Amino acid sequence: MLTLRMANEIVEQTMLRLKRNINVMNIDGVILASGDKERVEMFHEGAKYVAETKKTLIISDDNIHEFPQTKHGINLPIFFQEEIVCIIGITGVVDEELLNISSLVQLTAEVLVHQALIESKSEWQRKMSVHIFEELISGTSINRFVKERINKLAIPFIAPYCIILLKAEQKTGSHRTLIQYIDDFFYNKPVIFGHFQLDEYFILTTELNQTTLTKIVEAFNTYIKSKFSIKIAVGEHVENLEQLPHSYKTAQLALKHHHTVSKVIYHQEVEVFTLFNPEVAHHYSIKTLNQLDDKLIATLQCFFNNNKSASATADELEIHRHTLAYRLSQIREQTELNPTEFHDALKLQIALWYREGLNQ
Repeated sequence: MLTLRMANEIVEQTMLRLKRNINVMNIDGVILASGDKERVEMFHEGAKYVAETKKTLIISDDNIHEFPQTKHGINLPIFFQEEIVCIIGITGVVDEELLNISSLVQLTAEVLVHQALIESKSEWQRKMSVHIFEELISGTSINRFVKERINKLAIPFIAPYCIILLKAEQKTGSHRTLIQYIDDFFYNKPVIFGHFQLDEYFILTTELNQTTLTKIVEAFNTYIKSKFSIKIAVGEHVENLEQLPHSYKTAQLALKHHHTVSKVIYHQEVEVFTLFNPEVAHHYSIKTLNQLDDKLIATLQCFFNNNKSASATADELEIHRHTLAYRLSQIREQTELNPTEFHDALKLQIALWYREGLNQ
């Protein structure tokens, strides 16, 4: 939709160059802006005709009687994505000079309209993205209004989903906003993004698995760190929209414990800090151990009860040490945590403690 601001800008920009009166009319034939201020809001019969036929109209002595309250001149349709959005009128006797000028005016107006409408659409999408993001992380049920908003966006919302949070200070010499750089880098990628809080930005990714996302995020970090002093925190992947509050919480936690600028931090690196929250710890325990069968759980518990002594564990379980080594390797493969290394063993032990609490 053509706004008054856009219409006035077209008049100002074209009249500066042409020194002729310009009218901008909407598709209903109403003059929105004009070099002749008295004509603003008047009805223009010629513009209405152009809107209906989508053809250029020259008004001269021969036909001016057909278009009351108009003046001599040429009226040009302006298109955006094959739809007519406004009509430009140039006042004056139509001679060869005016015909040559009209082509330039039409081109200039279409460029201005295209730029303004694209920017307006992008701004609308950014605002819509923020509203959707706020709804999705609120923890409330996803109603049909949220789903309708999602369907209006240009990207398919397909699992898995992940939330990335950014905190940045603009470096000296950078005149563009972080949002503009995010827009450029993630162009045509399945994400929504926005400025969420005073100094916090979000990127919600869809359809990207962990491996692909890691490559993209690391590339983005390389791209952006020369322009901003930035912290990037990646939350946990989730498989449905209802789990996005959890992805957001894990991204928040990673951002909170992110002390190195220009380095991406992933939630796994600080996940142990979540375990003091019973609700999060419950989720963590199930997620960490759900791939292990009872035999591997018992082996892991025995291994820790014996202070990670392979010989003592094998003796208690009455198995060969090679069998124990095989079971520990299975645990490492299925949990991506190595029970023989201190930090990974700590995470596994805490998961076991919470599992015992859940089963009591």
